[in-house]
Amino acid sequence: MKTQPSKLESRFQRVTRRVHPLIKCFLHQMFKQVIIKLLSILLILPSFSFPQNITTSISGFVTDAVTGEALIGTNILIYKDTIDISNPPFSGTATNSYGFFVFPNLTKGNYFQIIRHIGYKTIIKEILLDGKRDQIVINIKIQNEEVKLE
Repeated sequence: MKTQPSKLESRFQRVTRRVHPLIKCFLHQMFKQVIIKLLSILLILPSFSFPQNITTSISGFVTDAVTGEALIGTNILIYKDTIDISNPPFSGTATNSYGFFVFPNLTKGNYFQIIRHIGYKTIIKEILLDGKRDQIVINIKIQNEEVKLE
């Protein structure tokens, strides 16, 4: 047998019926705000928390120290951290018809550059890349090597 709800119970049911949609709307709005904030944090966080792989390029011209003429085909080798002739170089290139060379996409670290051209003195340069600059220009002037025939 069904009993009649008391006045207090019926009043509670009426109030909850009126409040329930408001609570539901409020919770829905709060949920949306929380989701939006979480997504914003997740999208922004990777740019701050993970180190950026900043690369640097080394470029320049190789010229004769006396005449200033561009040296075509000059060999330039780069070793990372140490010069170990028993191991292959990190990278290598030759100058073009303007005496220009470039080593792109080098990560930060200590590099040794060996510049060689037939009839000229070999040059060894140490280059420290700190990752603060994206390009380093090194113009190199090479001295003639005196060759004595016996």
